[in-house]
Amino acid sequence: MYCPKCGTALVTRQDMRHGDTYLYCEPGEMGLSRSVQEALDHRYGANAPPSVVQQVRPAPSPTYPHEWGWYCPGCGVPLDGWLECPRCGKHLRGLAYQLVELHPHRPDPKAPVRLSAQVLGLGRVQERSDQVEVRVELHGEALRRGPARLRTHSGSVRPVWVIACEPDASQHPRHPRRARVVVEGVPRSAFQAGAYLEQETRSAAQDHERQASGEGRPDAE
Repeated sequence: MYCPKCGTALVTRQDMRHGDTYLYCEPGEMGLSRSVQEALDHRYGANAPPSVVQQVRPAPSPTYPHEWGWYCPGCGVPLDGWLECPRCGKHLRGLAYQLVELHPHRPDPKAPVRLSAQVLGLGRVQERSDQVEVRVELHGEALRRGPARLRTHSGSVRPVWVIACEPDASQHPRHPRRARVVVEGVPRSAFQAGAYLEQETRSAAQDHERQASGEGRPDAE
């Protein structure tokens, strides 16, 4: 079984106080509680029933932000915005509270930074026909210039390129995370309310290592 927070294979440890065993994520220094372990074993263990991808999913919610970057405990692959596995169709929605509140996981400073923004609607028409401006609600940091993906409400994923991400000057003070993003690579019709723009980029630690090694640095004149 894999860690739901980082995708690393879990190891078995001995509980010296109670005399039984429990699953433990070594990189995250996180042990699973008995109730969560039983729930995961029932859903993803060797005797768990098979599952298929749901045809109708609940609407994406800020309760399950994409930047969590969780993984399927059974398959080890990244989950989507519904905390659902694209391979086996099983999900972690019922265990989200226990995993967030009762299972702290040490962050990996070298892990990629996951950025996301929920599409609210279309923005102004751009001069270039291959560029689209959309209004978004940021979930964390602003999107960065570079490759990204558009995940629609139906679950399809399309590659896009982020040109710019700027705060929405018309935003209400109650919504400080709203921004306008200019992208290219897909038509305006592809952007529907409830879709998500997602990115994975280098962490601060990776940027520091890259600069220290001289990688990506222009040649000295």
